[in-house]
Amino acid sequence: DNIYKHKNHTFNFGINFTSHQSETKNYNETHGLKKIALFAAYKLNLLNSKFTYNIAARKETTNQTEIPFTGNTGIHYQLTKLIATKINANTSYRQPTLNDLYWNPGGNKNLKPEESYEIDGGIELNYNKNNFTLLFEATYFNRHTTNWIIWLPTDNAYWSPKNIAEVYSRGTETKTELRYNKKYFQIKLILNTSYVLSSNEKSKNENDNSTGKQLIYTPRYTGQSSISISYQKLNFIFNNTYTGYRFTSTDNTNWLNPYYIANIKCSYPYSFNTINMELFCAVNNLFNKNYTVVLNRPMPLRNYEIGLSINYRKIKKTTNLADKQKQLEY
Repeated sequence: DNIYKHKNHTFNFGINFTSHQSETKNYNETHGLKKIALFAAYKLNLLNSKFTYNIAARKETTNQTEIPFTGNTGIHYQLTKLIATKINANTSYRQPTLNDLYWNPGGNKNLKPEESYEIDGGIELNYNKNNFTLLFEATYFNRHTTNWIIWLPTDNAYWSPKNIAEVYSRGTETKTELRYNKKYFQIKLILNTSYVLSSNEKSKNENDNSTGKQLIYTPRYTGQSSISISYQKLNFIFNNTYTGYRFTSTDNTNWLNPYYIANIKCSYPYSFNTINMELFCAVNNLFNKNYTVVLNRPMPLRNYEIGLSINYRKIKKTTNLADKQKQLEY
């Protein structure tokens, strides 16, 4: 990965190689997936970085599929000191995973790779005053995908992936964060929401009732909120998640009810020498709700966690003053 900067221009290019190999009792034999990709990108900053334009391209090849060129381009413009806008467009290509192809039972060796193109745009608000910070972002997206890979239940009591001819996804997402800092005290409020329509746009046979219907297990409405309070090293967080109706049949005649889950967690970190530790305790599903994420698979009621995480980092000894300074900065 190489990055070169010249005045208002930034160039980035490189090569990436990835190799996957899996040996599991759920495969009939050992399978591997090797990928090599070349990529290049360009970024332009103007008007004292108020205007940013970027473009990127990628060419990838695997030992299973020849993948066409993919890329993205976008503009980010700072309208005022507080408000910025953005618009992006991209094409992408997704190779089926080894599990998609070979998992036993259920893998489908005849899967085709996904190919999609998307455009999205939004607005950002960034406000700071005294000890308060407000961040808000709203985005609209529109995505078309051919040969969408989706795992569906079969009549044999297991799931199997298949391609959907064309899926049209569109919706909105919002992210809101409010922070207050003062010396050793910090409080942070977060609220994220999304509204997503993901529908099957083409049928493969006359009796296919899924055309125009929402994909299974894809909720239209989701939301997540949290409040975290920190004083010195002590941290407390209370988070909530809402998941709307999810259809369990492709013709949308059966569904799972929405559910709301709340969790609380308290943690305290401690460090000495090269060891970092964190003691934590948590209560999950605080209000003891009955809910299911997948049909006929109920989730746990109220449950508790207590734990200790330990991280060890060895610092290299050095006599070079510059290296010591780098370690301190790290």
